[in-house]
Order: sequence, then C-alpha cells, then structure tokens
Amino acid sequence: MLRNYILVAFRTLRRQRLFSAINILGLAISAAACLVLILFLIDRATLDTFHEYSDRLYRATSTYKSRFNADAHDYATSPASLADLARREVPGVDVAVSLVEALRGSVERGEERLPISGYLAGPEFFDLFRFELAAGDPETALAEPFSLVVTPSEAVRLTGSANALGQELVIDGNAWTITGVFDRDAWPSHVPLELVGSAATMSALAFPVNINEWFNSIYVSYTYLRLEEGARRADVEKAVNGLRAPHFPDVGEDRLDYLTLQPVVGIDLGADLDNQLGPVLGREQARLLGVLALIVLLASCFNYAGLTVARALGRAREIGVRKVFGADRRRLKVQFFLETAVITSLAVVLALVLLGWMLPAFNALQFVQALDTQVAVDWADPRLYLVLTLFIAAVSLLAGVYPAAHLARFEPRRALMGRAGLSAGGGQWLRRSLVGLQLGISTLFVLVGSVIYAQTGHLRSADYGFSHDDVIAVPISGVPWERYAESTASVPGVDGLAGTMILPATGSRSDTFISSDAEPEERRAYWHAVTGSFFETLDVPLVAGRYLDDERLADTSSVAVVNEALIAQLGLGSAQEAIGRRFKMEETQIEIVGVTPDVHLDVMVMDVFPMIYQREPEILRWALIRTTPGATDRVLAGLEGAWSQLATGRPFEHALLSDRIADNFVNRDIQDLLRVVGLVSVLALVIAVLGVVGVAAQNAERRLREVSIRRVLGASSRDVVSLLGREFVVLGAGALVVAVPASIWLARAFLSDYSSRVALSPGLFAPGIAVVALLVAGIVVLFGIATTRQRVAAHLQSSE
Repeated sequence: MLRNYILVAFRTLRRQRLFSAINILGLAISAAACLVLILFLIDRATLDTFHEYSDRLYRATSTYKSRFNADAHDYATSPASLADLARREVPGVDVAVSLVEALRGSVERGEERLPISGYLAGPEFFDLFRFELAAGDPETALAEPFSLVVTPSEAVRLTGSANALGQELVIDGNAWTITGVFDRDAWPSHVPLELVGSAATMSALAFPVNINEWFNSIYVSYTYLRLEEGARRADVEKAVNGLRAPHFPDVGEDRLDYLTLQPVVGIDLGADLDNQLGPVLGREQARLLGVLALIVLLASCFNYAGLTVARALGRAREIGVRKVFGADRRRLKVQFFLETAVITSLAVVLALVLLGWMLPAFNALQFVQALDTQVAVDWADPRLYLVLTLFIAAVSLLAGVYPAAHLARFEPRRALMGRAGLSAGGGQWLRRSLVGLQLGISTLFVLVGSVIYAQTGHLRSADYGFSHDDVIAVPISGVPWERYAESTASVPGVDGLAGTMILPATGSRSDTFISSDAEPEERRAYWHAVTGSFFETLDVPLVAGRYLDDERLADTSSVAVVNEALIAQLGLGSAQEAIGRRFKMEETQIEIVGVTPDVHLDVMVMDVFPMIYQREPEILRWALIRTTPGATDRVLAGLEGAWSQLATGRPFEHALLSDRIADNFVNRDIQDLLRVVGLVSVLALVIAVLGVVGVAAQNAERRLREVSIRRVLGASSRDVVSLLGREFVVLGAGALVVAVPASIWLARAFLSDYSSRVALSPGLFAPGIAVVALLVAGIVVLFGIATTRQRVAAHLQSSE
C-alpha cells in the first residue's frame, strides 16, 4: 500500500511538472532560509554545554538601582565579594568564583607597548569551567599573585612563541608570569578567553575595583556558582538573596534589589541583560529571527496549499475512481499527505544545495561575526538529520492538512463528472485570503525594507557637525604624542595634525559625572582627551572663548572646552556667560575656557551628550591627519616612512576617518538588518507571486466555459485579462490597506531609535508599492493571456 502511494505521488509530480516545480522551488527557498536560522539557533543554544556538571552551573545576576539611573536595571554582573560569601554562607553551593574585569594595561616588549584586556579569577576557575590547558597545571595556574593564563594566539602576540609557559611579561611596570596556556583560542562558550590573571593579585596591587565597596564592583564582576548535587535552585537563590541585607546594604541611592541565578547554558538566547561578559544573542533577537523564519515557512506552506487545491480539477476524476473502488477519506488523506512529504523531501534536498549559497552570506553578517560564530553544515552530526526529519514532518503537516482534507471530501458523482472543486464556494474565499495575506506580508516587508534602505543612506551622509573627509586616522598607542607629531610634521601634504583618545563618531566614549553650583545633582557626561589642534583639524567651530592651546602649560586637567549641551544642563547661562565659570567633574573643579556647538561625536542612535574636551597628551591613542584634497596617497607614503623611523616594531596601520565612521557598529547593524529584511522580502515576494500564479490558474480553470463564450461573442484578450484580473485588484487593494498602515507603524518604531533619521513621506513608500503592483500585474497579464489563448483554443476545438 505504502509503495503504491509513493508511486502515485511521483507519477503526479511527473504529470504536473510546472506546478510541482513551483511547489518544490517555493518550499526549497523557505526551507533553506529556515534551516540557516535553525542551525544558527541550535549552535547558540548549545553554548557551554561541554562543561562538566553544566546542568548545575549558574551565574548570579543583579537587579540594581544606581544613583545615576532613574530606574533599576538588570545586569549580568554582581558584587565581587558575592562568590566568597556564597561559598562560605550559602548551603547547596559547591564551587563559586568571581571573574573581575580589572586586567587592563599594556605589555612592554622592547620599545613596543602592546595593549591587553582580560579578567581576574581565583583558582576555582578551572574547577568550575572545563577549559583545558595545553601547558600548565589548572590546580595551581591561578593560585599565586601575578600569575597569568593566556590563549595560544595571545602567547604568540605577547612573547613571540606559543611555548610561553614560565615566561615573564611586564604589564605597566609589574612582572607577571605565564603559568598556563589554553589548548585553543576559542571555545563554544560565552566566556571570552584571551587573558585570565590570578585574583590574588588584587591584594598585591591598588586595583581600581575595591571589592569591599559592592556598588563599585557591581559593574565589573561576574559571579558563577556550581550547586551541589540535589540542591534546588530556588532554595539557593533565596539563600543568596539573604546575603543582601547584611552584606550589601543601600548606600545613598545605590540599591541592590534582587539577585537571580541564571543557568549558564541559558545565558545565550536568555534574558537581555546589561554588562554581558561576552557577546551573546539575546532572547528578543532570537525571537525576531524565529518569527522571520516562521513567516517565510508559513508563506510557502500557504502557497503549497493554494496551488494544490488550484489543481483540484486535474485530480477530480482520479479521486472519484478511487472512491468508487472503495477508497475512504482516511486513505485518501494518507495518500495526499505522502505526496506532500515527497515534495517536501525533494524541496529539502534542493534547500541543502541552496545552503551552500546562503551560509556564507549569513556568516558575513556583522551580528554573526560579533558573536564569534560560524554556522556550518556538519554532515556527521546526527542532530542535523533529526532536524531535517522533524522539518519535513512539520512542513508536510502544515502544508498538507488543508489540501488533503479538501480533496478527500470530493463526492464521487461530481468528481467523475469533472465538476468537483470548481464551485464559487469550496474554499475559494480561504484560498484568496491566503494569497491576499501573502501579498500583504510581502508588501509589508518591501515597504519596511524601503525605509531601512533610506535610513542607511541617511546615516552614511549624516552631518555630524565636523569635517571628516580627507582625514587619516593612525593608531599610535605606546608612542609618545610629541615624538609622533615631530616625525609627521614634515610630511608633504599634511594640512592638520591632531591627537585624540578615541575616534569620533565610531561608538567609543568615556563617561564621567558632572555637577555645578546651579545644578548640584550629578549628571552623566562624556569626557574626551585631545590636543589643542583637534578642533581646527576637524573644523569644529567655536561659539565662545578659545580653543585649548598646546603651548599653554596651564591648559591641563584644570581647564576644558565644553559644548552647549553641557552649559545648558548645568545651568551656566549662555555660551559667553559660561566662559571662566567652573563645574565639578568627579572630584575636580574645571574652568571653562571655550564653548563649541553640539557636535555629534557619538553614533546616531545617541542624542548629543554634554561633552568635555581636555588636553591629556599622555593617553592619546590616535593621530588624525588632515590632507590636502587629492593628496591622500602621497601623504600615506610619507606617513609610512615616518612611522618606520620611529622603530616601534609594529607595522604601519591607518584608516580613513570617513570609512571608520561609515563602518561604526550602528551603520553595520542597520546594514545587517537591511540584508535580512531584504532577503525575507524577496523570499516572501517570490512565494506570493507563486501563489498569484496558482490562483490565476484556478480562475482560468474554473471560468473556462465563460471565457470561451465571451471569446466567441467577440471579447478580446484584453477584455478577458481584465475580467480575470479584477480579483487580483481586490486582493492587491486589500493587501495595501493592511500593509501600508502596519509598515508606517513599524517604520516609526524603527526610526525612533535614531537621533538623526529620514522623514516619513509618501515618496518613501511609493517605489515599494510600485514594485509589488507592477510585478503582480505583470504576472497576471502574462499568465492570463497565455493561459486564456491556450485553454480557449483547446475548448473550442473540442466542441467542434
């Protein structure tokens, strides 16, 4: 019986080649897109499962109200002393360790200074996590002060050799010993592994994090616990919260509201928390990807159902004969489900071929690269075949349930007469609704994609308030500013030279807190270390006062140039009135010597913040070189020659400031979003068009006699196409009625995240509407003319 059903399925595919190809193609496209996202989400869901006792590993997260925030926020961090307290005072805790982000500085290697960043942990680190060492003893690697464990690539970067065990590194004047080398650079974990120092070092050095002041360490410390076997998470969490009152009391407006135990295996795809230790995919992002995959999948399933039912006339006599010979509805349903499973299986095979094209494009997305993951098809992984099997079963069920039920209920008498399934009822409204829904969804994606595309172009051409064309950025970390400026001053074609701690408008910033006599409450501001030439090099105008002067010894940490937003927030009057007045930054009194306009030095999702510019030549990391227009290549050659004379031991690196701004994380993220929405738009539109083809075919089939009579009475092809196309005008109008308001609402929600954004106007949506309308109209006209001529000619010939 099963063999017979499968043979019938393949015969049906062979007889209906066009519709079978459309069905397989539509399902394959959606299947490929869905499989990419499914493989990606599976990869993220399996992070940290390789640890021993991973089901008993938890991270303590905090709900914390800071004096600088209006409301409490959820953080991935917790007080640095929590691990030791939990280990001593909480029943059910087997192992606990704190990871403190306090390992920063630079390694002295000859004349080079190599920047480093890592965290400090106790020896329990290797008891809790299963990170293997290629060299060193995990039990003692983090036991002594000034001990350091590094990855192989960091060992090569810092020492020149992967065999670095026992070597010493001088970090900001202190000698550290490499006591361990990890056996690889990357693990399937949310914990980044570059450098891990011993927590015992904190007692030997004056680190900026005071673990006795919980409200200071709460931003930089991560607490991990392993529960004893049989211990209940709820009981341990309750006991951990019992530590808050005696050990973490309120300090002014700083308040620790709650501590939560989050499973380590659920950090990725889990709650969206601030201050994550490493890059993770949040729950909302995962849901968005899942919704996109579901939309594409449902669209293809609707399309399959509509096309299958549209071919009901071709199957009517076959179904009638089967019923006459005793086939009941159950057997017919099984047959049609098996046909759907065969088509779905063929579509999945084609989808696996399409994956070879989709995976590289998906892996190139910025958010995927930021997660340090690459999605790949592992043919040896049994989970892949389980996913494919479940996918085939799910799609077969979703796509086949309605066609099977519809075809199986044909009456034998009407089926043998060839009239089954052609009435105005019989699910016509449902099939039209499905096509209208597909058109609406595809139109919605196209319109939203148009807005995202326009915003992408707007951000690339946005006016930041300073000039960044013809400006070269050169990283100079470890090279004294005076020395670099002297070597570069004689390079031909240099019109301006400035030093800066961070590159403007690229997403980096340094926060501080300010107050004044007029506004004694502390407010957040940005602090920026520059040279006095920074403003003229970037053409930042002056509203009042003067610029910082590199020749004035008094222009140090006691004076600053500020922007208009700062004087407005601190109530210092007008720009002219603010000159000479003082404000408090942290614990230092600062005199204002100049005021600039509100230049946008941050990414465009941020409003202009109060800004403080000060001369700090010792901590400058970048040189900004303005070139004569058209002389960039000549200047670069001169800069490279000047760099080689500095004998830093590092290769010359550079970037155009305009390129770095265009490539900041906001612009990359919106480009990723544009690619994803664009791909989904194309897929949804292709599937919707396939659905239109199906309905057009059904209309021609159902109204064949009517069309034949009209042609005999003199109706032209245009008249017939107009007749058949009225239904699609209604469907298209209904789709627009739903899609346009929804797209406007989504566009406004999307644009609200940007401080600089395009204005919503009819012209922004018109191209998208025109594309959808012209595409659908073209399909209807071409298909209608071709089908009508062919069918009418055949019908008239058979009537003679």
